Amino acid sequence: MGGNMAPSMGGYFSTYENYNRYANYGIEWTLSHRNHFGLGGHPFNYNVALNMTYATNKWLRYPDSPNTSRQLKVVGTNVDAVECWIADGLYRSEEEIDNSAWYGSRPNVGDIKYRDLNGDGKITWEGDRTRTGKSNRPRYMMGLNLAANWNGFDVSAQFTAGFNFSVSLLGTYYNGADDNTVWSQTFKEGANSPLWLVQNSYSIDNPTGKYPRITLSNVSHGGANGLASTFWMKKGDYVRLKDFQIGYTLPASLTRGCRHRPRAPFCRGKQHLYP
Repeated sequence: MGGNMAPSMGGYFSTYENYNRYANYGIEWTLSHRNHFGLGGHPFNYNVALNMTYATNKWLRYPDSPNTSRQLKVVGTNVDAVECWIADGLYRSEEEIDNSAWYGSRPNVGDIKYRDLNGDGKITWEGDRTRTGKSNRPRYMMGLNLAANWNGFDVSAQFTAGFNFSVSLLGTYYNGADDNTVWSQTFKEGANSPLWLVQNSYSIDNPTGKYPRITLSNVSHGGANGLASTFWMKKGDYVRLKDFQIGYTLPASLTRGCRHRPRAPFCRGKQHLYP
């Protein structure tokens, strides 16, 4: 929803219309196979079923402002793309900082390095963010069901999987903007931090640390490490064993006839269960 008169008209002429449009595309298929063969004098029965879903989407029409930078245009991008900076790892030396663009004041070794998309020699909110990242919903979803039985034994398993999607450690607010959380900013607003974020942070004693140096504020000496960037977007691919069962069905010779063999060990106390 939305739309406005061109600024050149002067004044305020707000209008509303059902303007936005996006498309969803997808395909789903299922492949199954069942068979049996003899094994040890007993039939071995098995069943395999595989299903897969592919789904994606794209903005077809959106009221992009003519002044919006090219990399922030919505039309043609994924509906779930995020506006953020592109991260190029961490600064590992003062020399690297000297030869890079940065956001705000001079960063420190161990801060996140952002990519200068418009080449103006500085990192800015308006000029260097872009719409990027995959949906937080898997583009490919798969399910695998396996089942077999033999000589009274039966086993079944169900696997699920998701591929080609992103998991963001950033917080998404009501206006769609992403920002730092306790998962991306150490001790945000005095809160605790996850152990992995602190233990694997850059420091003099840990120069190869995976995560930015520990800071106590949202922006410390220009670092802005917890702000929205691809640094905090993680690959979400997974394979999960959702269900697994194994069982055994007692032979009919043991479960029938208890009425006539009440003193048999298995039948004691069970006469009323079997005719």
